[in-house]
Amino acid sequence: LVPYSPPALVALSQFRETVRTLPDVGLKFSLAAQRKFRSIRRAINASAQDWAELLSVDKEGKTRKLGESTAQKIVEVINHEEG
Repeated sequence: LVPYSPPALVALSQFRETVRTLPDVGLKFSLAAQRKFRSIRRAINASAQDWAELLSVDKEGKTRKLGESTAQKIVEVINHEEG
């Protein structure tokens, strides 16, 4: 099953659509990634540390980091590494 995702009011950029396919990258972290990396090439070449430092604000207004374990999963997917 694919979780329901309501249509965006504004179409997402190709960058955001692409990075949302990575583990645990939702709408907010896709925006943070777009702002930080600015291109798919930079996102693909980014280190796990670069990904881990991404910041987003949750529903309660608290700042969240993507985190090291999620960042490592992302880099593994990008590099096609089996865990």
